[in-house]
Amino acid sequence: MSLSLPLDTKAGSESLLFSIERSIEKSYRGFVEKSEEPFTLLSGLSGCVLFYGYYYKKFQQQKYLEKSNELLNFCLDHISEIQQPSLYQGFTGIAWLIRNLVNEQILEAESIDILDDIDIHIENTVDLFDKYNYYSLMYGLIGHGVYFIESFKTNSSKPSKVDASLCLRKIILALERSAIKTNQGITWIDYTSLDYHDKKIMYNLGLPHGIAGIAIFLSKMIELGIEKVRSTSLLRGCLKWLISRKRNFANISHYPSLIADNEPEKITRLSWAYGDLCSSLALLNGFKSLGDNQFLEESFDTLMITINRDVPNSLIHVNPMDGQINAGICKGSCGIILLYEELNRYFNNQIITDRMNFWINKSFDSMSEEKEIGDFKSFSINQFSETAWISDTGFLEGLTGIGLTFLYLLDHSQSGWKRALLL
Repeated sequence: MSLSLPLDTKAGSESLLFSIERSIEKSYRGFVEKSEEPFTLLSGLSGCVLFYGYYYKKFQQQKYLEKSNELLNFCLDHISEIQQPSLYQGFTGIAWLIRNLVNEQILEAESIDILDDIDIHIENTVDLFDKYNYYSLMYGLIGHGVYFIESFKTNSSKPSKVDASLCLRKIILALERSAIKTNQGITWIDYTSLDYHDKKIMYNLGLPHGIAGIAIFLSKMIELGIEKVRSTSLLRGCLKWLISRKRNFANISHYPSLIADNEPEKITRLSWAYGDLCSSLALLNGFKSLGDNQFLEESFDTLMITINRDVPNSLIHVNPMDGQINAGICKGSCGIILLYEELNRYFNNQIITDRMNFWINKSFDSMSEEKEIGDFKSFSINQFSETAWISDTGFLEGLTGIGLTFLYLLDHSQSGWKRALLL
């Protein structure tokens, strides 16, 4: 597969990354000085810790490791202010990035020692999420699962106070208890989104809050040999339910984002967060784990229908001031690029490579000569439904996620951070 970055030489690609790094530093320095930036993975300084850690791993310049450590210490100094236990908006995310950077040999192994007490808090909140049926990657059990998978991978001479494999088993048992068995298969109610959408019943098909995320997590449990019989049964059931929700939306999409009471199913945005690409990935993972060719065929069919989507019908956000598309991982072009790349490492299809290159190039189409090429703005919407395009250093929506994506495209060995995305 040939891959064309916007600047088609190694030097040009590195120049692009240097530009993104300058934009990140400019943004986070201003936030730190004003103490306005949160510390979490979702849209805070933890994303900067992750970016500079991998930037150091790639370019081996000590100043980048020093920046990563400086920001990590800043986050740890304020970790007691974070009440949320979740992966993306809580202290679990800060603990995850420490383990991830140790596992990638970016931080020293003894850095793990600081997590002894935090690990106990994270373990205790597994029962809390189980009680309220909060299973999502971003705010619930699957997010804790991602943390304990990272812990499971950690090689340390010092035994952990928390048994990661036991915690992963508890999460699988919690998923089994809360599963809803139907004639079409197995599903789960999305309790984390009910209040926001003012619904009584809601099923979410997406990756951060829904069935795709559960399916990919269960595939990883089978791969690790944890509660393999239970995980296999749950995975097969939820993929059957997912396929039962397959529709045809104008010959460009198969899967909606939500199934809610008294609400028609509708086409959704092309993205990492929900829709066809994450459904295709869940099905592909299911095939790899279970060997069922139906899941492989459905994965490829769903992947190929996305080739008919361009900027207007992808429903991606576009800045009306300059035509820049949203480039963030969650609901923007970098998430699309990452999922195309992840899927195409198996399918090796030139059409998909071309679509990936299409979205890479679209990410830069609107860059003007007056604007630094790495200065991406992020689409934002507040609690009053007011929209804006802002400077965001965050991992999921902002510059650090964009920077890590292009770092990975330049050098595929820089891939460990993607485990936070279930990739």
